[in-house]
Amino acid sequence: MTFFRGLLVAAAAAILTTAGLWWLQHWAIQSGQGTGSDLVERRLASASLSGQNVLLPAQVDEATLRWCLAEEIQAPPQIAMLGSSHTLQLSSADCKPYRLSNFSLSGGFMQDHLVTTEILDRRGKRPRVWVLMVDSWFFDYEMDFRQWRTRPHELAAMEAKLSELEQPPLAPIFRNRVADELRPRSQASLSLSPILSMADNFVRQHTHVIVPADVEDALGTVLTSDGAIKAAGNHSDISVAEARSIALHQYSVNRDRHRYGIYPKVDDQLWALFERWVQFLKADGAQVVLVLSPYHPAIYGKMTADPKSQLKAVETRVRRYAPAAGVRLVGSYDPNVVGVGEADFFDGDHLREEGLRTLLGTSLVDAAKDAGLAPPADVK
Repeated sequence: MTFFRGLLVAAAAAILTTAGLWWLQHWAIQSGQGTGSDLVERRLASASLSGQNVLLPAQVDEATLRWCLAEEIQAPPQIAMLGSSHTLQLSSADCKPYRLSNFSLSGGFMQDHLVTTEILDRRGKRPRVWVLMVDSWFFDYEMDFRQWRTRPHELAAMEAKLSELEQPPLAPIFRNRVADELRPRSQASLSLSPILSMADNFVRQHTHVIVPADVEDALGTVLTSDGAIKAAGNHSDISVAEARSIALHQYSVNRDRHRYGIYPKVDDQLWALFERWVQFLKADGAQVVLVLSPYHPAIYGKMTADPKSQLKAVETRVRRYAPAAGVRLVGSYDPNVVGVGEADFFDGDHLREEGLRTLLGTSLVDAAKDAGLAPPADVK
């Protein structure tokens, strides 16, 4: 009798435990606790916007951080940088005497930048100069990291605005993906993932401390007061020979479609949306600067020799489009066109700060002047 009683007690305990876990999972999902929280990112954004340079924790969500910056910024940016990892380090020092706000996002697609555009537009914080890094992967229909999933409604809203900007309206692309992302999922199966995410968020929120940092001496990655993200040492420890070796190794070992623009074709729907986006940015008289970032000289020829490479196709379209649309175009995927050499890179597709300055030249300052901007009062 004792044995069967023990079985009944064990079974009851198992049922109660399962029911408790199911309820906790359901609460975590419904409350949003199991899908992430932006409290840490919002604290970092607020610190940056208050004029501080701060250390970035290892597990920060970079996309959420960018959108928190857009949601918290008080004055409209003079110059807004919508780029990728190629422009993370860009700061106001690169466009003196004007003030730059950097919203660059590692691996960012056009759709991720549409989220930033929507937030700034909705809040009435549109800049006078928009700088768009036109990365080769923008027009790959099949690729999407869905970094926008924490701000899906903003993406859908901006695509709808662009679609209706002219007639006929554009067919939905990202609105379909947003609808899929928001579609209720069955929670029949028990999973600890939402519960573990909730616990992780709790720990992050209650243990994170804002750590002021000196950009020059910091031992970690720093978020600056203008949104730039600067790595410790700024890659100064990588020699020219090492950068070449890294570039060749990256390309030979991981020739992915995203980084190198290797995909079947430039999608016409995405290109049409891109044109509407630029038109929308220019609507209030703002200046738009399109930027093409070069690849390392050791791999560019290899990349364009690949029959699936879309580098030349994208650049040809952009070069044809920019003058017709009345926007500036800076740079090229081809390093020889830009005038940068191996010494300007620290890997296969990222310029050192000196190389980035060479690429941009005076284009941002010229655009700011054409936009009628006066230097901010606090710039000495």
